[in-house]
Amino acid sequence: IINIIKNSINQPSLNMDEEVFADLRDLIAENNELIYLNEDKVEPYDESIRPLMKKLYARFLTDFEEENTESPLFRHYIDNPYLALNYRKHSGKLSVLADDVVTDCIACMTDDYFVDVCTELHIDDEALKSIRYHSYFDV
Repeated sequence: IINIIKNSINQPSLNMDEEVFADLRDLIAENNELIYLNEDKVEPYDESIRPLMKKLYARFLTDFEEENTESPLFRHYIDNPYLALNYRKHSGKLSVLADDVVTDCIACMTDDYFVDVCTELHIDDEALKSIRYHSYFDV
């Protein structure tokens, strides 16, 4: 971050030293290899998380269309006064596409929050039981 700031001040774009860029590129390649292209990591996601995500997406679309202000979509995202993306800030009305709002909301969720919201909404209680979840503090 310091390197980007140092190289971007008074510049029309974000910049970094070549060495930092090479290190970042190596880190991305390592993540791809160890996480995203690792079948042992991808298969459990495809079997348990992806279906939950589709169900949560469908639920949030319905909540959006029905303006269910009790939904976490509204309470924690759309009407959140602390988010820069407060969708009602200026007009008081929702004048955006439901897909955009729901997709943005889910995309910014942490793993913990995703599981908590699915649990709160009983998205698929049986599927939630199958998730092998490890706390950040598990040793």
